[in-house]
Amino acid sequence: MARIDTKIPVISQGFYLAQISSAQTVAIARFLLSSQIFLSTMSQAQMNRAHASHTLWAAPYLLRVSYAFFVFMAAVPNNDDAES
Repeated sequence: MARIDTKIPVISQGFYLAQISSAQTVAIARFLLSSQIFLSTMSQAQMNRAHASHTLWAAPYLLRVSYAFFVFMAAVPNNDDAES
């Protein structure tokens, strides 16, 4: 029976999902923070109503997913200098 390799490399050598600079990182972080503040304010305003509409029910979840994706992308090493 063939041996199944359980070690699956997430990122192969020389291939990086994120190639972002520190300025882009700061810009994305500021955008996510402002989005979170805006969405939490809107969600709270809707929850305070007696008959709240449910148009923003997915917004906090989508924001968390996008934030988690950004953190993952920022954790991927940027190795431009190593190849030169």
